[in-house]
Amino acid sequence: MNQPAAPQQFDVALVSMPWNIEQFTSLQIATLKSYLVKQGVSATSRHYHKDLLDYVGGEERHHVHEYGYGEHLFGALYYPDRRSDFVEAIKRRFDTPPLEPLLDRLHTYCEDVVRDLLATGAGLVGFTTTHVQVMSSIYIARRLTEERPGIKVVLGGLSLFEQFSESLLELYPEIDFIVNGEGEKALYRLAEAVRGTADTDFEQIGGLSWRDAAGVVHSSPKPAELVAMDASPGPDLDDYLNIHLAAERSQIPQPKVCVESARACSWGKCTFCIESISSRGPYRTRSAATVVDQVERLVADARSVDIAFTDPDMSSRRDVFEELTARGLDLRIDAEVSGMVDLPTLIAMKRAGLSTLQIGIESFTPENLKRFLKGVQLIHYVELMRWCAQLDLSLVYNIIVGAPFDTQENIDLAVRNMRRLFSLAPPVISEFVVSLGSPIFNDLAAYGIESLSPLPETSCYPEEVRQAVGPLLSFHAGYAFEVKGDRPKLDHSAVVATVDEWWKLRDAGFRTTAYRGRGFIDVEYVVGKSNRHVEVSDPAEVYLLNAVAVEAKSLRRLAQDAEGAFSPEQLRYAADALGERSLLFESDHKVLAIPVFARIDLAAHQGGRTQRLDLPWLRADSLRILDRAGS
Repeated sequence: MNQPAAPQQFDVALVSMPWNIEQFTSLQIATLKSYLVKQGVSATSRHYHKDLLDYVGGEERHHVHEYGYGEHLFGALYYPDRRSDFVEAIKRRFDTPPLEPLLDRLHTYCEDVVRDLLATGAGLVGFTTTHVQVMSSIYIARRLTEERPGIKVVLGGLSLFEQFSESLLELYPEIDFIVNGEGEKALYRLAEAVRGTADTDFEQIGGLSWRDAAGVVHSSPKPAELVAMDASPGPDLDDYLNIHLAAERSQIPQPKVCVESARACSWGKCTFCIESISSRGPYRTRSAATVVDQVERLVADARSVDIAFTDPDMSSRRDVFEELTARGLDLRIDAEVSGMVDLPTLIAMKRAGLSTLQIGIESFTPENLKRFLKGVQLIHYVELMRWCAQLDLSLVYNIIVGAPFDTQENIDLAVRNMRRLFSLAPPVISEFVVSLGSPIFNDLAAYGIESLSPLPETSCYPEEVRQAVGPLLSFHAGYAFEVKGDRPKLDHSAVVATVDEWWKLRDAGFRTTAYRGRGFIDVEYVVGKSNRHVEVSDPAEVYLLNAVAVEAKSLRRLAQDAEGAFSPEQLRYAADALGERSLLFESDHKVLAIPVFARIDLAAHQGGRTQRLDLPWLRADSLRILDRAGS
């Protein structure tokens, strides 16, 4: 009688737990597995985050992803005597679906995860924690060590650096190692040490923190070794596609294949952000050919044309998108850029298949953008919003409220600016917190901050956990803060109300489109099935809207380009009149049309900065005739 084949045994198991989004492949563990296998280490990757579909409903998963309380759910499992405290902490902030049944199903899910991991026979289990995965990983680590004492656990992830690494090792005995920085070389050397094929001098493994036999925590004095980008193998998706936790009832999501073209951030200076931390290493890129080779292979393997680039800023990677277009691939692409992106790059991205773009806008006030050190002016962000609308790109972006240097004047200005942009894509509000390792954290006094404390929602954790690693476990991944002196209480309610109104208009299909006639512009406003038309016929207003239909320009330059047809005073008056009707946006000494023009081909204006429109009926002679006719 034939016996069923024994499960394949591995030296290393790599794990991605919730709350990574189910259809996203885990780039971290897929890349690490590929690297280990190339080095001769037997490894498997378990994308357990995708298997959550079999245990938790779509509405519940969406709610957790949207509001970020996933750490608390697994915290309730790890600390069962505090379960009601975790539930209460979540319900104080959010109107949630019932949580107790959800926790019961998560417990069942976790037991299945533990059973599957034990069957791999792995002596070293590594968890990625980048996507709200800290407590889920620690809970599974505890269950593994309870079932099989002696199994070794290593954690890695973007946020596990500096004091957090050592604090987690001190607080949670089920964690043996943490890698601070890039993981390929550190994990390979650790795997060799654990399986006894290399010495165990952990101090020589750059980026590694560990607990010794006496329970004392140590960290290597060396930084994590970096891999050469083009020499590193691409991610291995076989396990994502073929291994399912509940095989008899597995719901297989349409994969969104995650790809990286670079590591770290090409800008890396935003004051609120952790992309500039030293453990990220310098900004390094893969060649465009190597990136697209990987995309072609992964698309074929996954049988999916959905691609998500994980780079925090692809503004400088036009070469990648041009190479994708040259290969003739037909893709749906998600990507993220900074405000440094220009129009030619955006057009190249669209031609390659870009459908969703995330831009770090953060504020609608010039002063806050300067304090955030975004590197570009507000008027350019509005250009980007219009270009996205013109190119039919889905735009995703945040605005940050509650910064320590905010003022009521800035808040009121932000509201006025937002109300003029209702025909463009609305933002999502993000509450300001101080992130460990950010430039603001490293120089609190310069930003008016007197002290830091854990965020209130972490009160359900033991106090020593809350104080040491609270930012990892909060809804917003950071610290609360107190400003110096007696700052007046600021009212952000108008921002919240304005964004809410903006989203309601977007959901109703609100848009404005400009059509050029001979000597006039017809602006069409559409909301749902209703529309109305406004005619712009004043010659100076017609000239202004046409002249800034693609890029923002100063009134001084516009007066020069008019070649005497309009005086600076006439243009100033026209700009004010258009601004009052939300047809013209003004900031940073420049103006920009707000409605999207129906017949303008952006590709014709992509030679660096956009060129002057060649409209014969708007040349200087024609403008003088129009001016006289209107006088």
